[in-house]
Amino acid sequence: MKKNKLIKSLNIKERVLILLSLFLLILLFLIIYFNSFSTKAIIEEEVGEIEFVEIENETESEKKEDLSTNYLDTQLIAVILGNEPRYRPTNNLSEASLVYELPTEGGTSRFLGLFPLEANLDKVGSVRSARPYFVDLANDNSALLVHCGGSPQALAQIASQRLTTLNEFYNAKYFWRDSNYLSPHNIMISSDLWQEFVKEKEFAFEEKNNWKFVSSSEFSGNDELRHDEVLIYYSKNYQTNWKYNEEEKYYYNPNQDFKASNLIMHYNSSRVLDELLRLELNILGQGNAIVCQLGNCKEASWEKSSREEKMTYYIDDEELTFIDGPTWISYISAGARVDY
Repeated sequence: MKKNKLIKSLNIKERVLILLSLFLLILLFLIIYFNSFSTKAIIEEEVGEIEFVEIENETESEKKEDLSTNYLDTQLIAVILGNEPRYRPTNNLSEASLVYELPTEGGTSRFLGLFPLEANLDKVGSVRSARPYFVDLANDNSALLVHCGGSPQALAQIASQRLTTLNEFYNAKYFWRDSNYLSPHNIMISSDLWQEFVKEKEFAFEEKNNWKFVSSSEFSGNDELRHDEVLIYYSKNYQTNWKYNEEEKYYYNPNQDFKASNLIMHYNSSRVLDELLRLELNILGQGNAIVCQLGNCKEASWEKSSREEKMTYYIDDEELTFIDGPTWISYISAGARVDY
């Protein structure tokens, strides 16, 4: 009998303990629950509502587009360079962003190589003398012109337009003469020296209008390979040959070790100016051209209505879109032969 009472008594105690434990657990839960609301209110009062913004990763094509649209949107140095056969390829011409090949006296040509101001080049040359159309094209790109003297017409133009140029005649300390080259093909310059000139003279680059560049993957032209070789006849004694590299998507000039994403043959008339056979070449007006991109060559046109307007190229009456990469523009006579 006593044994049953003891069991009954123990059962009541156990029930009390269980109820007490449950009560404490519920109380603890309520304390934690209401405390979390209080903390949230304090945080919201201090920092306000927090917004979660999804960050989108920039795709590779978007990165290329950002770069390509600004390919020539930089301060440029325009160096007049020789094209002497025995000294080809011209020192570091392959590093230029834009090259103009322009006719000079006697059926020869020279280059106007446009390099980024901040390039890192130990030797560029040989530096040669200016002609008026070199001055015009440097101005068309708002570039600092680097030259060694010039024709009377070019020097008069520089003076009349009050242009600041880096002329070796008056700034010899920024140049040197390489003993491995015969005069007048021995005048050299480096990027460090033209950067020093710009800094010392506090040269101010003017704003300019640039062509539009897109990556080759975004180019809307026909990708079918049609013209893998281009041959330009400048004169009886001088021709240039360009071959297309389909894998790397550029035209290659072995004489100058140059890889061009855009190859343009720019037809332009010229006339002999003096007894030294110097040429007059007017870059203003309009005319025909041939544009080669991604292995395809198309008939095009060009127009420049004034010195202030940017030279513009058109295909089917639409402004040309350039492919991201170096550009080579050959100025050739109206009757020059081009095979492609």
